[in-house]
Amino acid sequence: DAAGITLAMHIAEPDPALEPGHALFEEATRRMASVYTLEGIFPMFPECLSTGRFSLLAGAEREAVTFVLRIEEDGARLLEVQRSVVRVARNLDYARGQALLDERAADWGRLASLCARLADVRAAQGAVILVRRETRLDISDPDHIRLHEVVRGEPVHQVVEELAILHNREAGRYCRDHRLPGIYRVQPPPRR
Repeated sequence: DAAGITLAMHIAEPDPALEPGHALFEEATRRMASVYTLEGIFPMFPECLSTGRFSLLAGAEREAVTFVLRIEEDGARLLEVQRSVVRVARNLDYARGQALLDERAADWGRLASLCARLADVRAAQGAVILVRRETRLDISDPDHIRLHEVVRGEPVHQVVEELAILHNREAGRYCRDHRLPGIYRVQPPPRR
């Protein structure tokens, strides 16, 4: 609608039976979180699970935790959290995501605009917003190794980043408000 967008963010739920004492639970606890670096992804669960059964692969039916969020010009809020079963129609890479933002201004473009507004609000509250420049090493020809600059400043990157920040913030609030156990990592306030 004209005021904003309501969207559902689905997070794969590995297995509700995964409890303390289970070998996978203990391994995930040791690793704490998946880590994404330029050199690769270091998953919280073994790769065969994190990119398979525990992943929202296109076409596969998966158990998930769904966060229904409302994003408007003046902010965003969590409407509900529910367990769900989802089947993702397709997985998008950054290039296809950017194409959707460019081609479909009424919905995807509106999402990009609202996410830009969320970033502006966070910046006004003291958040540091950086345009990341990364380097990709091309060693396909060992005699002519090349570096390619990768700029992570397109609108699609901002959409992914802002939705991840929004999800994490609202998931933390939900756990706090419902007295659910959770691991919270908090950054110190910015130095002025």
